[in-house]
Amino acid sequence: MLCAGTFVDAGANLGDTLTSWYGDPSCALGVRTLRPEGVKCDWRWPWWLPLHVRRRWCAEAFEANPQFTTRLLRTAERLEKRHGIRVNVHAQTALSVRDGNATFGLDTLHGTGSSLQLHRHALDAQNRKNAGARVGDNTATVRTVDATPFLDAVGGRGGPIALKLDVEGSEYDILRDLLMSGVLCKRVETLWVEFHSTRDGAVGTPARVDEVFKWMLETHNESARALQQAWLPYTSARCATTLLQWS
Repeated sequence: MLCAGTFVDAGANLGDTLTSWYGDPSCALGVRTLRPEGVKCDWRWPWWLPLHVRRRWCAEAFEANPQFTTRLLRTAERLEKRHGIRVNVHAQTALSVRDGNATFGLDTLHGTGSSLQLHRHALDAQNRKNAGARVGDNTATVRTVDATPFLDAVGGRGGPIALKLDVEGSEYDILRDLLMSGVLCKRVETLWVEFHSTRDGAVGTPARVDEVFKWMLETHNESARALQQAWLPYTSARCATTLLQWS
């Protein structure tokens, strides 16, 4: 199948977002926000990516937590059979700023199986005797993939990219490299970011840098604010990326 575009789900978890991408209509139609009566819809999907368009896209799903692998693979297989699309699952793999391997800590204190930021494991392990430590000896070695060349290669195959970043603090390093390289503005048309506390970022991450990233991406052309109010995608000679909130 020829992909009309590619949805890159970084932090795919059990595959709930993939299921919504291929299954839920957009709640926003045109510049008016409407909820079709009796129809389940998802406010996260903008009107310029309606369901019939999204179902023609392929997907690349990244999930580092090994506890989620089996269910994520099942979800991908079900979606492929149902919609005739391709979903590549990068299991036990994290989108990152370099190719290689990393130690991945598992949050077992809260019983949710939620993963922590990769580079925070060493610090948490040192303090695991403290009451606030969330990660002890429950770790796994996972693969890391450099987001910059990966997205550049995906974009080179043709079609737009929609990128969701829910990577527990790694978004700061990833966005820095994508912006500095020009790959973000060149390749990614729609971007969702769940910004975590800067304390969850790499050592040296400035406080409130999330606001700086938002400012750069939301003001790269003079009509951005007006267009955002109308919930429209915008383009400019500088950057093709439209930033949306993920939660």
